[in-house]
Amino acid sequence: MIMLRLTPLHMNEQRQQAYLDLIQSLLSFRRNQNKIQEILVANQGLLDADFLRVLEVVAEVKSESGQENTADWLRNLAIFITTPETPAITGEDIKIYKQFILKIVQKILQSGENPQLIYPLLAANTDKLNRILQNHCDIGGQIDWRKRKHMRRNM
Repeated sequence: MIMLRLTPLHMNEQRQQAYLDLIQSLLSFRRNQNKIQEILVANQGLLDADFLRVLEVVAEVKSESGQENTADWLRNLAIFITTPETPAITGEDIKIYKQFILKIVQKILQSGENPQLIYPLLAANTDKLNRILQNHCDIGGQIDWRKRKHMRRNM
């Protein structure tokens, strides 16, 4: 149970308690993304600027008490709530982005890692430099960078 007195934020105590209860509920299910989504949808009426301020205060309290992982999770939640929603990722999107990543890797290897030769590829594909690429295409998990010299020789 989160106990906190937030009177400097000038909100009524019932609303403040509703925010704290919501945060506690979210923390209880932080490893279950589907449940988090359900909770957020069910409590949309509480997701306002005051909620974000309370979320930041709770994150700060957690940080000060040595609970950095929890504080970071709460801060990331605030970013998630305030970031416009990305459309659902389709199988075709994944295929397109994987091909794009492979083009980038090939260009890096072929160019001798010269950024001036890589920028034109990126500039021509700015539509793909977005959250889909950031969140769903983990190059590091697909390529063993220690073997990149071997890859370069085979291109």
